[in-house]
Amino acid sequence: MLKKAKSLFTVMVISTFIHAQGVYDNSGGYLIVPSGGYLITQNFTIGSSGSFTAGGNISVSGDWTNNKGSTQTLSGGLVTFNGSSTQQITGNNRTDFNNLTVASGAAVEVPASKHVNVNGILTMTGSFTLLSSATYSTASLIDAGSNSGNLTVHRHLTGGKRLHFVSSPVHNGAFTSIYDNTNGNYNVYWYDETNTSTDPNIGWTRILSGTLTDGLGYTAVYDNWTTRIFTGTLNTSSDIGVTITNTSSGNSSADGWNLVGNPYPSAVSCSTFVADNSLIDGTLYFWDSDTSGGGGYSNADYASWNGSGSAASGGGQQVAPNGVLAIGQAFFVKKSGAGSGTLYFKNSQRMHTTDAQFFTPELIDFQRIKLSVTNDFNLSNEIIIAFRKEATDEHDRLYDGIKLKGNPNLAFYSIWDEKEYVINSLPEIDATTNKVIPLGLDAGLEINHQIKLLGFENIDPSVKIYLEDRQEKKFIDLAELRSYEFIPAKGTNINRFFIHINPDLTGIAENHADFQVYSSGKTIYLVNPKNLAGNFMVTDMMGKILCKGDLHINYFNLNVARGYYLIHIQTNGNFITKKIFIQ
Repeated sequence: MLKKAKSLFTVMVISTFIHAQGVYDNSGGYLIVPSGGYLITQNFTIGSSGSFTAGGNISVSGDWTNNKGSTQTLSGGLVTFNGSSTQQITGNNRTDFNNLTVASGAAVEVPASKHVNVNGILTMTGSFTLLSSATYSTASLIDAGSNSGNLTVHRHLTGGKRLHFVSSPVHNGAFTSIYDNTNGNYNVYWYDETNTSTDPNIGWTRILSGTLTDGLGYTAVYDNWTTRIFTGTLNTSSDIGVTITNTSSGNSSADGWNLVGNPYPSAVSCSTFVADNSLIDGTLYFWDSDTSGGGGYSNADYASWNGSGSAASGGGQQVAPNGVLAIGQAFFVKKSGAGSGTLYFKNSQRMHTTDAQFFTPELIDFQRIKLSVTNDFNLSNEIIIAFRKEATDEHDRLYDGIKLKGNPNLAFYSIWDEKEYVINSLPEIDATTNKVIPLGLDAGLEINHQIKLLGFENIDPSVKIYLEDRQEKKFIDLAELRSYEFIPAKGTNINRFFIHINPDLTGIAENHADFQVYSSGKTIYLVNPKNLAGNFMVTDMMGKILCKGDLHINYFNLNVARGYYLIHIQTNGNFITKKIFIQ
């Protein structure tokens, strides 16, 4: 009887079987189970230096372990798990099975953070379970052929009255998979976008029983840390379509928000998901809850991801999403344009990940500024202003993300084309670029705040970037002074803070003390902090008048050819003339 081998050998099994009592370990050896061959064993281990080829059938009554230095792919045959006690599929690396069967009466578990692929037929007559833990991510399964039977998926979630956005990783998950009347007895909600309220918080709709809709997201709250258990068939036989809507309420910022969720027992690539769904804006929004339980000043808010990067919220983990939809993760998307359409989760979007959190930092290869606002109550918000060759000065679906405000006491955003952005992507910049980007701040507390530069990435040192505080008449070089303290007015603060790319500070200093003028692209900005009465006139370099106006406007567009022009300002008997460049 072949029990174990520790030295180099080759075993050929042709139209017969080998019965290995105890542990089969082919460390340093080479095993071939060709088509027509049959191997019966208890524990089966592919050793760190072993080699294994299978086209025949293998019957395992113990654990399956792949400890070699790479994925083990079985190109043919069937592996049947038929033990009388709990078995595991584990090891240092993944096994890609051809056909896999969990026999009736058998119970197979995949430990947290471990991955399994089944490229052929998956038959789950017995119990097949993906485990989860607080330290490691939920185990992951990707199947590529037909499947039958039920899969059980564990999803570990934190307690402390944190609000989670969750979804079922199996077909028609039970309501009780996320509702627990012994762990706080909190209500479960889904989000009805078709409500016509101008307040986006009005759409939450309670669910009391039944099953969870595939691809839909729900809320869940627990007093204590918990492992939620989902059991059902797989959602991988075909694409999962979810109807999403954009219903007009008279407030476009409240329209088009749909809560959807990963329907698979594996992670999903955010970039592939967005590329497959052109009917949504390209930004995904994740709720990052705190543990205040409604007491004090909550720092919970939305973290955001799109192709230009990710911005952390001020609450919970305070880390940025990593471009991966974890198992059981729900999130908000915004449908582009009015009406309804179908959003799709597809098998091709699936991937494995070992990340235990929903969010981790990412690497980038384009220009980017990352800013945050924090205050003395530890509330914070992040924004990204990216500069990339694929972006335009218009709204770019894949790279621009509208601000979704979740915290009533703090919201930080950039403003472009009258839209508020958490991620704002514009064309690449260099030392010749002249651009002004307004910032907005909603403050619920009139206390000390700080604007901080978190990232200054892939931008040439010759590019000068300044923060302007128009109220205090200050320009701050963000490359030198990476934070700026101020006290905002309670409410919405716009027309106070601006990001300047290569500002003409010499020209600004030469202006009248109570008036400033600068240009960005084809837009001319007039800074009139004392609301002085007067008028302006724009001419070309030959003196031809192009437009006129009074000084009560903040900015205007000048649709002329690229070049230098003159703006003449008259106020209180003073005359200012400034040369400006229009791109």
